[in-house]
Amino acid sequence: MRNSILIIITILIAQIGAAQSIEGVIFDKETGEPLPFANVILFEDSIQISGMTTSMEGEYSFDDIAPGTYDVEAVYVGYPNQRISGIKVEEGIVKVDVEMEEDENGVDLSNVYVSPPHGRLFRSDGTPNFVTIHGKVFDEKTKEGLPFANIILLQKGVQIAGTTTTIKGNYIFGKLEPGEYNIEAVYIGYPNARITGILVENNAIPLDISMQEGEGKHFLDIQVIEVNIPIIRYDETSTGATWKAHEIKRFPRF
Repeated sequence: MRNSILIIITILIAQIGAAQSIEGVIFDKETGEPLPFANVILFEDSIQISGMTTSMEGEYSFDDIAPGTYDVEAVYVGYPNQRISGIKVEEGIVKVDVEMEEDENGVDLSNVYVSPPHGRLFRSDGTPNFVTIHGKVFDEKTKEGLPFANIILLQKGVQIAGTTTTIKGNYIFGKLEPGEYNIEAVYIGYPNARITGILVENNAIPLDISMQEGEGKHFLDIQVIEVNIPIIRYDETSTGATWKAHEIKRFPRF
């Protein structure tokens, strides 16, 4: 039993030490300014595996990903989507900055400036212009955040934006015009949760969404793939043999 525990710990340490990540900045091609609250989506084999929102500095990071080939797509209001394909990740940090060119038919932001973080956004004449809705999507019973939930923002029955929650269940919609909105949360195994009549006038609006596990409307057909984990010696070299997933389950818990 002691040997099994030591081997498992060695595997975990080796995996942590070999963690890879993709990180970078989303920015405006013409001005070079970073784009805060942009949605960034990570794809593998054309399948979305993760998503997040950029920081106030336009930064994003997908951590602890396996070696492989990925695509990164940036989505921002007023800009055509921009995708970087064929990103090869082998080890360490892969830097991928994404430049976005404003759509000629997009939103005119020329008379807007950004005040310090968590402040208001104003037009040059001092009237409020863009606002933010943010919060956490969580399980009503356990209170735990729901990662990678799809959050849809609607206005007058029309979807105008979408994002994905972070690993902790947080989401944010930035650069919104004052008005009335509806938000819908979609998560596998949970009925959709919709909050309507959200009146946004200025500043940031905190809006947490609780979801109750049950017979959700959205389910996926999931194919179970056999996973082989290499057996690591104490000197961190591989023996060449592997454990299968069902064999790992037989190990004593610790």
